[in-house]
Amino acid sequence: MIVLGRYGDPFAKNLSEELQKYRENISYHPYNYTIFPNGEPLIRIADEPYMEITMAITKKGLSLMGADIRFPPTSEKIRKKIKNDPNVILVIRGASGSEWRPVYEVWNAWVTSKYLKEEMDAEKVYLLLPNMPFGKQDKLFYDEDDNLVDGAPITVRYARELLREYADLLVSFNPHDFRDKTGWIKKGETTIPGASKDKKGRVLDEKGRVILPEAEDWTGFAYAINAMPLLVKYVLNSLENPYVIGPDQSIKNAIETACPEIKVKYAEKHRDRNESLEVESKIELPDMKGYDAVLFDDTIQAGTTMYNVVEEAKKRNPKSITCAAVHGEFVFNKKLGKSAYDLLKETGADIVVTNTIDTPVSKVDVVPLLVEELYSAKLLK
Repeated sequence: MIVLGRYGDPFAKNLSEELQKYRENISYHPYNYTIFPNGEPLIRIADEPYMEITMAITKKGLSLMGADIRFPPTSEKIRKKIKNDPNVILVIRGASGSEWRPVYEVWNAWVTSKYLKEEMDAEKVYLLLPNMPFGKQDKLFYDEDDNLVDGAPITVRYARELLREYADLLVSFNPHDFRDKTGWIKKGETTIPGASKDKKGRVLDEKGRVILPEAEDWTGFAYAINAMPLLVKYVLNSLENPYVIGPDQSIKNAIETACPEIKVKYAEKHRDRNESLEVESKIELPDMKGYDAVLFDDTIQAGTTMYNVVEEAKKRNPKSITCAAVHGEFVFNKKLGKSAYDLLKETGADIVVTNTIDTPVSKVDVVPLLVEELYSAKLLK
């Protein structure tokens, strides 16, 4: 089995080394993926990079301008490997901040899977997107008369349908699909906190709107792994007196599962589910003197919610403040004019995320959990 990963990204290489503990004949090969200044992505399956020397003509003659890594002319080694073993694990891990482009990650996954199947004769492509862009289940909200009230983005349905065209399996660390569970993504699952049912058995959100799930049944194709217990264990084991701010039920479940021996205090945080950059969180926090304040979330995107909570928590005199999330997307915050990473860093809080995305603070390694899940669930045939 061959593990393909972006050149220079240690995630895929570490994955291949971890897989070797379970299975023989695992090899690793890189591919190059470049985004040009005009925003156009370009992929090239590569055996290894080579150095291209750039020269310039000056009055004194030729002058060395510098060296640059360019694509090699062929992929001969990888072709031979796939011919002998047509099973490929394709790893596509994005980078945080301005380098994180969810549309390109999906495009990269689709076009590379297609190339492996049609041009390199791969039989099976196991697609690993540690952070599946557009990961939330699609939902439409209706009132009691079945009039459309609101709707979540539908991108995920089409993204998965696109990836399913050439990939045989999609694996991701996506807490939105199976909030406090791990496994196949199934039709009818609801991930909305506070959901209930009416007399007709229909699922209602916390505002009483009827939820009609529109997601496809991805059983047998899309598999979600929950890394929240791994994250909370890493964070809470490093603190003396944790005070967790505003966790939802799935995070409380993860804490109780991963750290039953640790005494944790909770402070409630109230916010509208549709909170945007223009809406601040409503926080009711007690005095936290002597405590280590912690905020857990599935994903840090623009960072506005966490920033507001941290600034409020600082007034309660905690010993320390930690912002932790499974996925650290750290996108640029247009309202505040800086990246989410810089925004939170300036508060003095410690930032901890996993390495599902390449970030400066990817302190929790999910590779061992990934490999354990791949084999315990018998995902690799």
